[in-house]
Amino acid sequence: MSDDHFSPSARVRLHPQRETRYNSLMGLNLAVFGMHLLEVAFFAGLIGSSVVVIISFIEDGKELFGKDE
Repeated sequence: MSDDHFSPSARVRLHPQRETRYNSLMGLNLAVFGMHLLEVAFFAGLIGSSVVVIISFIEDGKELFGKDE
C-alpha cells in the first residue's frame, strides 16, 4: 500500500491561498494597540483606586482620633 494520499502535496485546501500579509499585519497592529490601551486603562484605574483608599484612610483616621470638623 502506498502512502501517496498522506503526502503534504495531496492535501485538500479548505480555503484558497490568498495574500493575507496586509490583513495579518493590521490585525496584529490592532491587537497591540488594544493591549496598550487596556494597559493604560488598568494603571489609570489602579491610580484612581489608590487615591480613594488614601482619602478613605485619612477620613477614617480623623474620625477615629476625634478630630471632627
